[in-house]
Amino acid sequence: MDGHWLMYEQPQFRGKMMYMRPGEYRNFRDMGMSARANMSNTGMNMRGKITFYEEKNFQGRSYECMNDCSDMSSSLSRSQSCRVESGCFMVYDRNNYMGNQYFMRRGEYSDCMSMMGMRESIKSCRMIPMVGIKL
Repeated sequence: MDGHWLMYEQPQFRGKMMYMRPGEYRNFRDMGMSARANMSNTGMNMRGKITFYEEKNFQGRSYECMNDCSDMSSSLSRSQSCRVESGCFMVYDRNNYMGNQYFMRRGEYSDCMSMMGMRESIKSCRMIPMVGIKL
């Protein structure tokens, strides 16, 4: 199998669901399914996109991120607002994924400091793969 997939035991996306990573699966049991599975599947987009802004209310310089970023200081002096366009991210108030962490899902955060109770601006972030969960 290439790519990431959600596999279901029954047609029409019903029954037991399994997250499948790239690899070889010789039979249904290798995939954690019953031997009589009548499969349906759907591909997954494991990408996310977040845009950080130096100032509140999406003002000032911006930095677009689509994967992990251990140090945003080379792109922005600070980050006080952001938009999560897709995916989910864990953001940190220190470089290298240190300090307090905050989970951010799709949406607009016009003032991270007051909305999330942050004491410092966002300094690093990690994309969090979300499988089969609608937020």
